[in-house]
Amino acid sequence: MLKSNLGSNVEENKGNPIFMILYVCLKACRDSFMLCRPIIGRDGNDHMLPLAYVVVKVKNKETWNLFFEWLIEDLGGVELC
Repeated sequence: MLKSNLGSNVEENKGNPIFMILYVCLKACRDSFMLCRPIIGRDGNDHMLPLAYVVVKVKNKETWNLFFEWLIEDLGGVELC
């Protein structure tokens, strides 16, 4: 995935044989979003642009916090978000 999507960000749990979390933010989607209005939501025509996704073992407050931390970082940090 990283070879075909240069500049993409993938965070994963390394060094541990038990799956915990995988975060993916594709550069093409991120760049497209940065050219749009800086609002995360849906429009009236249900047009969506996937910014990032995460696969987790357990959905809880900790994994949501990690997802949003990584997403904010990928979108330019707290200053821009």
